Amino acid sequence: MKYFPMIKKSLIALYRLLQAYGFQPLIFFRSLRFTHLYVKHILQYFQASQSLINDKLDLSFSHVSFRIWPILHEFKSTAGNFKGHYFHQDILVAKHIFLSKPAIHLDFGGKIDSFIAHLITFGQQIILGDIRPLSLTRYSIENIVLDLMSDSSLINTRYSSISCLHSIEHMGLGRYSDPVDPNGHIRAISNLAKLLANDGVLYLSVPIASCNRIDFNAHRVFQPSYFERVLQSCGLSVRDFALVDDNGDLHLSDDLTISALMPSLDYGCGIFLATHTSSRMSPRLFRDCF
Repeated sequence: MKYFPMIKKSLIALYRLLQAYGFQPLIFFRSLRFTHLYVKHILQYFQASQSLINDKLDLSFSHVSFRIWPILHEFKSTAGNFKGHYFHQDILVAKHIFLSKPAIHLDFGGKIDSFIAHLITFGQQIILGDIRPLSLTRYSIENIVLDLMSDSSLINTRYSSISCLHSIEHMGLGRYSDPVDPNGHIRAISNLAKLLANDGVLYLSVPIASCNRIDFNAHRVFQPSYFERVLQSCGLSVRDFALVDDNGDLHLSDDLTISALMPSLDYGCGIFLATHTSSRMSPRLFRDCF
């Protein structure tokens, strides 16, 4: 049993390596499990179709071309779940922005099909910043290409509302063709602070755990107290905090279970609401969104 933790870590590392090269072991084995059910359904479909051949009013789609296209891993899946880093952070921060109603919101690296989509639905004017170019054709969203780790690429305007969700942890690891820099996350936060207006609000989320680590080149994982010290070194103060735990459940700052969860946390998500340390504003807290 003493070797179990080492074996577990080795298997997890192998699993992630296979994923990196396009092989999804979990989906593969789950699909194998239900192959017989797929074959059974095909036979049932053809048998049922035969009884409709002579039906002149047949609208059952029985006589169209037929291709094999198995989807096997969803036979026993649920209708969905209300869990996960992106699910909670995107809704929580989008709702906070909706209630705050900034004239313009600046986002770096947010997911277009979730967080940005939430902002679009209530007509928020958005500027998207990313080191990679974006092709925007339908919605009136401004796009700027810049490296958040580089001072020279910064624009001059300051914004009252900025977000950088699940992005800081990647900066400086080269994953997105960005320059390799061990202090990339610090440079990025420093530049976000320069872009933030005096009484502005900055939304940040990063992977968090009981201790700092780097899962190269996927991401950094931060101890919350360390990440808060980085923010303080950049002239920022944390005004509120929310946690998504290892099970994908959300906890707000006034939830007493956060302190109990922290020592065993392996890959959670910390959602930080920050302002300039010198700011006199009292921003709306996350719990006010519910």
